[in-house]
Amino acid sequence: MDPAVSFNPHTTIGAFLIGVLVSYVLFGVVTAQTYIYYCRFPDDSPKLKALVAFVWVCEITLGLCIGHGLYVYTICDYWHPDRIFAEPSPRSIETAVFFCDLISACVQGFYGSRIYAFSRKLYIPILIWMRVKKVTCDG
Repeated sequence: MDPAVSFNPHTTIGAFLIGVLVSYVLFGVVTAQTYIYYCRFPDDSPKLKALVAFVWVCEITLGLCIGHGLYVYTICDYWHPDRIFAEPSPRSIETAVFFCDLISACVQGFYGSRIYAFSRKLYIPILIWMRVKKVTCDG
């Protein structure tokens, strides 16, 4: 079957476009939260401030990568719907997956460390950190 015949832009490109737009709105929320954090908690440790800055920079990079992927699929491959399903996918999409995993590992790792700080029990953070390893390794 010819891929162009079965191509449905509403379930492929349309879904990707909606996801990118929602992601950009949520990036605005993350940016506002980052700004508020730095204004309200100037005495936090430099390590925690660096983690927040690192996650924010990773979010910027993730947004740029998915935006570039959307551009490639909608502009560069406009008359070639068969390229959407072809291998390899654009490098920016692969890079976006990497940054998504990196952000997840940082956030869940921090969450696990906070759970340990409050409970002083190691088994719950170990379960959380094992989940981080599973999510980032399995995709």
